[in-house]
Amino acid sequence: ADEASPQAATATMANLTPAELSSAKNWCSDNLHELLGFADSALAGFLVDVASSKKKKKDGACGRNVQRVVQTLRDGGVTAEEGRLLNFARELCRRCGGGSGGS
Repeated sequence: ADEASPQAATATMANLTPAELSSAKNWCSDNLHELLGFADSALAGFLVDVASSKKKKKDGACGRNVQRVVQTLRDGGVTAEEGRLLNFARELCRRCGGGSGGS
């Protein structure tokens, strides 16, 4: 039971190595600080999870995840301008494997 940690489940779901997952969370936390004026590790982890979720392999999955990240921030009361939120969400999704289909 101890082996099934939330981090391991997230890393498996997102097909990220633990190092990639840690890097994505660190990037997210740093950039949340710039976007919101504060950083929260739980929020960063949640947004990484949203950005890396894969329901089905479809071409639009990354775009949907970008919109889900933006909507999650909006639902949480973030009032930053749309362009900043979209740039944040796109880069987060890219770091979470959203762009893994096109090399």
